[in-house]
Amino acid sequence: MSLEDPIKGVGAVMPGLGTVLVDNTTLFGAARALETWPPRSGEWISGSPAVDLTSLMDTLEGVVLHQHLLVDNSSRANGGEPWPELADSGVLQSDLLLDDPEQYAILVRSATTSLTEWIQTGRLGVERARIALQDPIAAVPSIYRNPKEFYELTAHAAYLSKAAAIQFLVPLRELLEGLESNLASYAMFAFRGFYYEELAHLRSISYAPHCWRSPLIDSDSNRGSFRFAEFALDLAVELRRELAQRLNGEFGVGALDAELPLLASYIASQAGRRSELLPIALELRANRKVIAFRRWVEHLETAIATQSDLRGLGAASIELQELLTDLGRELGLRKSPENAGQAIKLKLAVPFPLGVASAERTIHPKIPLAWRRIFRRRTHLLFLRDLTKRALEISPFVVAFGRLPA
Repeated sequence: MSLEDPIKGVGAVMPGLGTVLVDNTTLFGAARALETWPPRSGEWISGSPAVDLTSLMDTLEGVVLHQHLLVDNSSRANGGEPWPELADSGVLQSDLLLDDPEQYAILVRSATTSLTEWIQTGRLGVERARIALQDPIAAVPSIYRNPKEFYELTAHAAYLSKAAAIQFLVPLRELLEGLESNLASYAMFAFRGFYYEELAHLRSISYAPHCWRSPLIDSDSNRGSFRFAEFALDLAVELRRELAQRLNGEFGVGALDAELPLLASYIASQAGRRSELLPIALELRANRKVIAFRRWVEHLETAIATQSDLRGLGAASIELQELLTDLGRELGLRKSPENAGQAIKLKLAVPFPLGVASAERTIHPKIPLAWRRIFRRRTHLLFLRDLTKRALEISPFVVAFGRLPA
């Protein structure tokens, strides 16, 4: 690995850093991608290799970006671990998050309300049609195939009273039984996503849904799902986008991919075999630069969640933009004007004899060169700087993973 400097003795548990709730389906899909690749030709239509590969990318990046990945064992049809090596690493936690009957009933009611609306408005059918597989539910647990079994699992949970089950779940079961089987399965799968979204909000943690749930959750949530880590990594890919687009224009064809999942692609570029992907991700997460990045991101996402420290958020955004500008100049990809930087619009109050008027002014804050050098030495920015430069050199994850032996 080229991002060296792991901290000896730093375990997976570091109190104070972030936790994200992830779907069991994502972890099972990630493990399946590792075990069954490459897929047989017919499985691209009848199976789920593409979505499993996405689950693998999401899991590897989650291992690096989050201190803990939290799953709910109560939703599993059996007690097996989807990825034993990940469970043994200490990154994965499987605590039951809820021990309050009233809260459980509220979550079930909320998820039922959301799903019923999606079904009755036809939006769920539209979203299901986007999944271009003959049997998309092959990628998710079997409990989502039978409305009766799904009802019993949800209604017989330790925290839901019989009256609440009859009030919320019986009408939903009847609605599901009237749907085409594939749509009903997708609806049951969606229900758990709505449930986890509310549960994560209740526990003040982030939720990273399976890629088939994320369009539903993102569309349904009125709380937003902005994650500063993803924002920063997306900026780190910007130079690759610019160069790929310029070269594609010169070539006259779209020969180069402008996008790539940066962290997963970097991890794959360091591996010699598929079995090395998780160990490399675990080693990377223990790197001093990466720990600093997680701490930085946690502070910023806390500020976003609490609507506080807007000055710190603004400074962080400027740091990222300046880092990108400096790297672009250093690599000969950009020529920036002297006042380059993020424009900030200020609204000023101007006193008049009869009152106060307001005026807006846009400024371009310029960070002196000496400060920029300091920023480049700050540990969390060193991590992003390394990744940004590597984004120009590495293959996208799908390409690199496809070349790896088991």
